[in-house]
Amino acid sequence: EVDPRILIEAKKRLLADPAFGLGDTYLERKQALFGCAASDTECEGGGGLTITVTVNYEQQQEANRMLRSWFRYEDGPTGAIAMIENETGAIRVISSGLDYGTDFEAGERTYDLAVEGRRQAGSAFKAVALVSALENGSQYGWPITLGSYWDQTSPQKIDCGFPCSPQGNIWTVSNAGGGGSGVITLEQATYTSKNTVYAQVSLATGPEQIVETAHKIGIESPLSPVLSIALGTQPVTPLEMAAAYSTIANFGEKADAYLIESIVDADGNVLYEHETTRTRVLDEALTAAVVRTLEKVPRSGGTAPRANIGRPQFGKTGTAQNFRDVWFVGAIPQYTTAVWVGHADAQIEMVGFNVYNERAASDQYIARAYGGTVAGPVWHDFMTYMTEDLPVVEWPTAPEGTDAFFRVPKTEVPDVSGMAEREAKDAIFKAGLRAKIEMVASVEPEGTFLEQSPGAGASINQGNIVTVRYSSGVPPQLIDLRGLTLEDMAGV
Repeated sequence: EVDPRILIEAKKRLLADPAFGLGDTYLERKQALFGCAASDTECEGGGGLTITVTVNYEQQQEANRMLRSWFRYEDGPTGAIAMIENETGAIRVISSGLDYGTDFEAGERTYDLAVEGRRQAGSAFKAVALVSALENGSQYGWPITLGSYWDQTSPQKIDCGFPCSPQGNIWTVSNAGGGGSGVITLEQATYTSKNTVYAQVSLATGPEQIVETAHKIGIESPLSPVLSIALGTQPVTPLEMAAAYSTIANFGEKADAYLIESIVDADGNVLYEHETTRTRVLDEALTAAVVRTLEKVPRSGGTAPRANIGRPQFGKTGTAQNFRDVWFVGAIPQYTTAVWVGHADAQIEMVGFNVYNERAASDQYIARAYGGTVAGPVWHDFMTYMTEDLPVVEWPTAPEGTDAFFRVPKTEVPDVSGMAEREAKDAIFKAGLRAKIEMVASVEPEGTFLEQSPGAGASINQGNIVTVRYSSGVPPQLIDLRGLTLEDMAGV
């Protein structure tokens, strides 16, 4: 039996789009699909169609079962799984953790969370921002690479140059888990998911460019070009996130996600048959670099080792503000799968609740929900099922030019003369450089700037050290040379 939500989604698509050959107008398509109304005695034709959809029944059933098993407790969260076949764009799974129906008290819902559940994607959207940054560079004219260095200080006050927060032009951003200081490469900031870095990336790239990239690779929801878009504050669906990541998995070729495979009328005439076309929307080397980076997320040192299934894969975690929605979106060469976990009817903080961990076959208490600790394990379990009899396929060899996206750019050493230590560090970090502070014996008052090395204006690779020397306030020790011979002084 086909899931009612799949029937509803198929009907919605057929009625909305004349491309399926059922008529140019809505009324024509409605008649072709359902036939004539019983009360219309003059109407002829319509109905009797055989419509084949792409959803795999067994995989859909397993996704449904798994979500209901993991999220079985009343008042707890639920989930959704959307999976796309990368080669064709065929939608194989659109699963919701709730049964279809109108009895809300019994946990039923009339909508599909995988297709209609628009929620904040959190850091899972950083992959989209990364693609946009590598493709467009900085709007101020300097390059952005995965080897570029960024200030990871947390919390960090970012001057937007325009009103961007309740505080006016200043946007205060923090990393998950607290503080931090110094610089980090964009590659490291991606697989460790540094919010402060991606806030700067959004400002440098421009949120309008990120919106354009999102729509180009598979996001269809309307998106506001706000700076926080890089941190996933704009609502999207699991199916859209699967589609966007599938374009990355295809190394920049987009195969439009589709649900309707074919339509045959009552006489056996084929009215519609889907033909897959793949369109290059991103540079191949660029997306190869993104895949190489996102491969580190489900490994030790990344944010989702619990999603590791022991074969070529990549992905990204997402945790919306106040733990209200959590995600893991990931891919293997054959499939891309998005897992969302949250509450069905509202964004409710997911703190202090239980899930049923199928791997451990026991309840698991979740103090605070994160993409890597809740959605990641669900992704792991579903994709372990999916790959039981699936051959291991490696990612394609990275094309020539991929390494260029990991190059370390040059930067200009800032002039920190006259700056206090904290101010000097901030200026050095903003230039993508490391700061080393030395206190030197001097007759100058304590904290007085003495010198910097390299000097202001020097062009060096990002990530290098700038040493700044300040007076310790302690005069240099004088050595009494009276009564010593030249030979004695040579040994002093």
